[in-house]
Amino acid sequence: MREAFRQLEAQHLVVSVPRRGVRVAPLDANSVKEIAEMRAALEVVALRDAAPRLTSAHLARIELALIEGDNAETLQEFEAANRAFHHALVASCAMPRLLASLDRLQWANSRLVFAMARHSLGGRGPTRTTA
Repeated sequence: MREAFRQLEAQHLVVSVPRRGVRVAPLDANSVKEIAEMRAALEVVALRDAAPRLTSAHLARIELALIEGDNAETLQEFEAANRAFHHALVASCAMPRLLASLDRLQWANSRLVFAMARHSLGGRGPTRTTA
């Protein structure tokens, strides 16, 4: 359990408070900016590596994710489609560490999206997206 908390802390998802335990890390504007900039930079590197390897099957998965995103009726459905789209774009990248980093950043981004939605809905949580 301690090792799991250390890993989460290294990913800035939790903070350890002496004699109080572990708490979910706060979200702030700097975190949002940092995650967006890191994803933008790393996705370019991954896509450059992946592009020459893209097959018709990869392109079909990308297209399906776009369609699923367009047809999403809830924030959860849209976010799942968005993750699938970004994953499909770089899936053929031959850099497993880069892909793992992007996956962690994508989950951090999802956490921010859901937190912002929850905040804008007055704590009721995300229910339905507006088009």
